[in-house]
Amino acid sequence: MPNGRHRETKNRRLPAISLNIWVMKFIVILALFGFQTAARELKDVSLQIQMSKKIGEGGKQEAFDEAIETATRSLAEDMLGAEKVAKTWEQSKPKILKNSTKYVVFIKGSLSDPKVPDRLQVQMRLSPDALESVLRDAGLIGSETVRVLPLVQFSDSGGSKYIWWADISDGRSTSVAQGYFKIFFKQLNAQFKGKNVFVLEATSPSFRMGLPASYRMESLRKEDQMLFGQYLKADVILSGRVDVSKPRADTSEQKIDLSLQLWQTKTGRTLVETARSVTVNADGPKAVQAALDQTQPQLFAELAGKLAEAVGGGGLNLSIVKISVEGGLSPKQLTEFRKLLASVREIRSIRERLIEPTRTIFESESTVNASDLAKAIERSRFPQFKVDVASSQDDRLVLVVKGGSSG
Repeated sequence: MPNGRHRETKNRRLPAISLNIWVMKFIVILALFGFQTAARELKDVSLQIQMSKKIGEGGKQEAFDEAIETATRSLAEDMLGAEKVAKTWEQSKPKILKNSTKYVVFIKGSLSDPKVPDRLQVQMRLSPDALESVLRDAGLIGSETVRVLPLVQFSDSGGSKYIWWADISDGRSTSVAQGYFKIFFKQLNAQFKGKNVFVLEATSPSFRMGLPASYRMESLRKEDQMLFGQYLKADVILSGRVDVSKPRADTSEQKIDLSLQLWQTKTGRTLVETARSVTVNADGPKAVQAALDQTQPQLFAELAGKLAEAVGGGGLNLSIVKISVEGGLSPKQLTEFRKLLASVREIRSIRERLIEPTRTIFESESTVNASDLAKAIERSRFPQFKVDVASSQDDRLVLVVKGGSSG
């Protein structure tokens, strides 16, 4: 049972002037500090609870406690998967419910029927973002949790398309292409959440409206997608297209093409690519949706498996570090030094980005940041080369390298 006592929250009307001042202050705060991530939409829950006591004898609070526990577990299962929550719920429940005031932003109860005085209708509003923080503190979400940003475009046979990050509507009306996306997102989330993967809530109007205008373009270059993902603290981006072609003139057949790429946000390194084509022997959105219902779950299960392999192999813990090698090495010496540099344990891959007479810039994928990589290089041996670390900051490292002597 939660230690905090939840009381009914009542709306209070503020004078128009005070409200305007409050809104202006809030906008100023946002301008000064900015959003680090867009908030997920609050979740409304309504439950009927059978009370064992009368309202005046503590029955109402017991009903609130039961409703909070039920709603909390249900929302946690939506986020993490029922199987994972079931394994740790009894051990973590006391700590989670103790902090329920952090994520239950509104709760009230009323008799659903005056003739049935032992049944309470409990209405709540919960914050998924706040619950995620509580679950993380309770150990249900570890530091290894992967956040995925879906950047997938949809088009239907009528020629319309849906690109969620460019959508600033309130979500009250839904196009055919948007309907395809909503089912796509639901099935994607269902397959990923069991793998300790969290898919960012792209179907929520409040999520979309919290995005900066600079990311609301229909066509985003990969560099922009990387910045978009980093802004939302996504570890992985799922990009691509789902296109439904027009029926042929001589038949009602339609073709669905799915092309998806899963890649790391920080490095841009592709984890897995997949493409599927499905033929639908009927015209209309219902036939298309039925075909997607059969195809997408298996496709997403394969993507989730590949992502789990990348996580298990440390493939998501990589950072891009640019290494500037200065010292006027000959082409032969530079090739040899590159081989030795690539053998440093903390470097997964390395490639040339800029070659000048006295400087070459390499781009490396490293398991550590630039500062720690500098220490690793200082500990390493480079036969026939003298290597000094001139500077290291952020994602850049400068090495002064001379040939002809042992390092």
